[in-house]
Amino acid sequence: MTSENYFIGKTAEAISTLITKQCEVILTRNGVQAPVKSCSIIVTLYRLDGLSLNEIARETDSSPQLIKQKLPKLLKLSLIKHEDDSSDKRRRLFFLTDRGKLQAEKILETFQELELSMDRLNKHLGFRLSDKLEEIKRALNEVPLHSEAP
Repeated sequence: MTSENYFIGKTAEAISTLITKQCEVILTRNGVQAPVKSCSIIVTLYRLDGLSLNEIARETDSSPQLIKQKLPKLLKLSLIKHEDDSSDKRRRLFFLTDRGKLQAEKILETFQELELSMDRLNKHLGFRLSDKLEEIKRALNEVPLHSEAP
């Protein structure tokens, strides 16, 4: 086994960072002020306003812990607001503010430009990156690195 196999997580993280930074350039150019890694929350609340933390996590395919970490920044930026659920006082529901709705619209408009960028990258690669990443994710779930050899 070559040494680069031991550092595959580092490479995957570097790719994620590159994609995030490059998407940030496009989003910022289009007036999006929401953090790149929180855009899925904004778009989800735009489509399904009034969700609990767990519902946001489920809809964005994220962990509740990750969503919980991101919500304070969105509240501080006045993109979302929250209120207690009238039917269950233990639940807090999150909604977009008017400012958040405008940001969601800008994010959705920017998706068209991001799609063109991804199409160029996919053409350069010779495959659809999103398909390959999903394939890798499925494979890691089916054959975890920590599983014993057959």
